[in-house]
Order: sequence, then structure tokens, then C-alpha cells
Amino acid sequence: AVPVPANAAATFTLVARVVKNAPDGSTLTNSASVSGKDGAGNTITAGPATTTMAVGAPLLTVSKTGAPNPVKAGGTLEYTISITNSGSQTATGVTVTDPVPTHVSFALADNGGVNTSGVVSWTGLAVPAGGSLTLHWSGTIASPVPDNTQVINIAKVDSNEAGPLSSAPAVNVVSSAPQLNICKTASQNPVRAGNTFTYTIRYANTSTMDVT
Repeated sequence: AVPVPANAAATFTLVARVVKNAPDGSTLTNSASVSGKDGAGNTITAGPATTTMAVGAPLLTVSKTGAPNPVKAGGTLEYTISITNSGSQTATGVTVTDPVPTHVSFALADNGGVNTSGVVSWTGLAVPAGGSLTLHWSGTIASPVPDNTQVINIAKVDSNEAGPLSSAPAVNVVSSAPQLNICKTASQNPVRAGNTFTYTIRYANTSTMDVT
């Protein structure tokens, strides 16, 4: 209990934090009451006093595409990650992570992205309210790879105020076509009657697909 002398006041301060992922535009309502006793022992009350505040927060969405599609075995695949903030506040401390999928070797990333142990990541980014952020990274498709192999990849986004959230899978199909070459030669030309000669046949697979 805190005594309050006549014609005096007391102030109490309560520090609170808005939870992560609080919806943009939602309201926070808080009420306080006070009670005490006068000199005659009577209970005196006041309140509740109520305050209402609107929450301002980012609202993030993320999408991801890979091009070209289909992509040739041995070719370059470029991913585009798009982050949009339709909320009323900037998203801060934005982190994007994107595992390098099977059959892909990392090549490069823009905007300071780095590949660490097979995960492409960006840190310390910001997406302003009503704005967007686009990131790219590219890699090389392995070769040989069976025709119609699917390369599936998902990007994840997190921030101080909202997240984590994931993109829909980006699915790219690998195009591989068998390509055989053959040639044949004779050891003698012309060849005399009664002579023995040899045929040599050479063949090669110059494609991006195994031939069995």
C-alpha cells in the first residue's frame, strides 16, 4: 500500500512489450483502478481508468520463383525471392534463409547474401511499410541429371516484429535429352581380296543424361 496525502498524487509506471506477430491495426486495451481507506476506515475507490491503443505492425508475405523453367542440366538456375510488407510499420531485423536444393551448386547472391553450409542467407534487412524487397541467388544444375527431375526449393523469412513465414515451393523441372554419336572406320581401304581387315566402331554420349 502506498499512502497518498491530501492534495498529493502518486505515479506508477508499467513497461510492456507488444508480442511478436500482433496483428496490424489490432487494439490494446488496459484498465487500472485504485482503492484505499480514509481516516474513518471507509473504503474509497476510483476507476477504472482505461486506455486503448492501436497496434502498428508489419504484415509480411513472401514468394519465390526459379527461372528458366524447365532448366537444362548443366545450366544456370536463378531464384527470385520477393518480400512484401502491406502493414503500417517497417519490418526490421529481417532475415531470409534459403537452403540450396539437391542437384544445384551455389554460384552467387546479391544484396550481401552468403552461402554457409548449403544455406543461402541474408541478415539485417528492412522492408518499409507499403514496400517490398527483392533478392536473387543463382546456381548451376548438376549434369548428368535424369530428364524431368524436379528441383524443389522453399525460402523462409523472419523479422523482429513478424514471422517466421515460408514461401510456396518453387518447382523447376530439369530438361535432359540423350544424344548419341557413332562413327565407323575400316583399317584398309581399299582392301585386297584375301586380306584381313578390321572395323572400328566408336560411339559417345554427348548429352546431359546417362544412357544405359
